[in-house]
Amino acid sequence: MADKLKKPGEAKGLSQKEIYNEIGLRTVHYNELEKGLAESSLEILMNWLSFMVFLFDEIV
Repeated sequence: MADKLKKPGEAKGLSQKEIYNEIGLRTVHYNELEKGLAESSLEILMNWLSFMVFLFDEIV
């Protein structure tokens, strides 16, 4: 999941803080997810998916 968190945000030039704020995560939890040190809840995954769909729509 770590790479999947990074790539879409990087493609749009978003900072780590902007991404985790959009999906409702604390800084520490986002960093742990990004490094593969933690697992996510369904709610966070759904928020992340919604945000990625939004980014994809803007890219296309």
